[in-house]
Amino acid sequence: MEIIKKKWELLSYILLGLVISPIIYIFLNVANKNSIYSTEIFKYLLKDYIINTILILIPTVIIATFLGVILSYFETFYEYRFRKFFKYANVMVFAIPSYILAYMYTDIFTGTFYKLFRINIDIANKKGAIIILSLSFYPYVYLICNSYMKKISMNIVNSSKILGKSNIKTFFKIILPLSRPAIIAGMSLVIMETLNAYGVPSYFGISVFSTGIHSAWVNSYDLDGAIKLSAILVIFVFIILFLERYFRKSKNYTINSKTQEIKREKLSGIKEILLLSFLVLLFSVSFLIPVLYILRLFILSIPYIDLVMLFDLTKNTIYVLMISSIFIIILALFLTNVVRLKKNKYRWIISNISSIGYSIPGSVIAIGFLSIFISIDNFLISHNITKNLLLIKSPIVVVLAYTTRFLSLAYNGIEASINKIGNNYHKASRVLGKSALFTFFKIDLIMLSSGVFSAFLLVAIEIMKELPLTSLLLVKNTLAIQIKNYASDEEMVLTAPLSLMLIFICFVLLMVYNIVENRRERRWNTYYLTI
Repeated sequence: MEIIKKKWELLSYILLGLVISPIIYIFLNVANKNSIYSTEIFKYLLKDYIINTILILIPTVIIATFLGVILSYFETFYEYRFRKFFKYANVMVFAIPSYILAYMYTDIFTGTFYKLFRINIDIANKKGAIIILSLSFYPYVYLICNSYMKKISMNIVNSSKILGKSNIKTFFKIILPLSRPAIIAGMSLVIMETLNAYGVPSYFGISVFSTGIHSAWVNSYDLDGAIKLSAILVIFVFIILFLERYFRKSKNYTINSKTQEIKREKLSGIKEILLLSFLVLLFSVSFLIPVLYILRLFILSIPYIDLVMLFDLTKNTIYVLMISSIFIIILALFLTNVVRLKKNKYRWIISNISSIGYSIPGSVIAIGFLSIFISIDNFLISHNITKNLLLIKSPIVVVLAYTTRFLSLAYNGIEASINKIGNNYHKASRVLGKSALFTFFKIDLIMLSSGVFSAFLLVAIEIMKELPLTSLLLVKNTLAIQIKNYASDEEMVLTAPLSLMLIFICFVLLMVYNIVENRRERRWNTYYLTI
């Protein structure tokens, strides 16, 4: 039995090594001799990459965090008209990738808005990028803070009010400090997504690390320059991760799980009107206006729609999405089940390595795998095993890259489900003499089915929207790539049917995810109240 466990552990380490291999390869090759292009990068362009990245990153994090915290606070502690609608509306934003938001608003302000008001508004700059990215990423903060604030003991909140503290003072002195871990976690996600963003700065002509890495490979075929830029960006990410963990652990706040049910304060009059106005405005600019504009463009595009191409692009997208998501879920299930049986330091190693990929920008992961598989292909060609590039043009590279990028989403989701269910049923099955495989398929997998399905949906949504990784690695065209190509050629009408299809698929996946999660939450609350 112990030998079998060791084999499973060894296999898990091999798989994790494969997951982090692009990062390792980048640092192993960062000391290579500079090419002509990489020399030019460090001499003329690196300064712009650093400054522009920081100038976009900091305001985006501040705005997205502010919006996410405010929305979660009002949704958790106040009752107002249409609250349940806006609860879902704040999540709908996830259905629209940031680059589509950028394409639509650029066309709105340079086309429709100018025709109506004769006012030229240029959003294709750093300020525009900040606004677009903030509108796209604030739901990350909202979801994390909303979930966390619901766990805050109402006893503490009520005690503050009994002592005569106003709602504002209670927010700043009680709720905000208690929500600090969730706020920092949300901020870190916004940071990672902003660093990963390629479509918005690329379309706006802003030189940041993601566009620099992409340009080094696509425009100059210079892996050396791309690797060196990737290494700098990874170091930057690791510094952020260190600071994030430091600040999360520097102060520990505990939340009592057994708390009073949250009694929301009723808003009315001018307060309710102001809040609803803010919510309507935010929902309109982040979701409703761009979707309505896409529908308008779609009507204009009807005579030009290539149904065969639309079908092929959708088929390619779903094909890549399904294969990658299934592989990621299988790997996450394997790793979480190895981890649940371990009681030593290696458990911590497996857990943390599994989660590291989501922190690394997609362009970095893509360059890492490109470098690895080009080296393998060159080796095969030099030894006459094959005559052409074989592996680099295969779906294997894309699947592995998606796995590295999004394994964390599946792993954390399934691990959270395991922690809720516990190991009692698993142990009971094993005590009764059932094999590990029998226990996994007949007990564990059935009990984890809703959590696994939720993780699958979450991974699928992220893969659907991913652009920097996809544009660098994928040989076959997908919806995201073709939308980018049309937008680059200023063929905005032609982007409409593709954008609508992508948003529709993301929206369906998102709604199913919300339904599954709400049912899981109700089921768990019912179970918890009965014990």
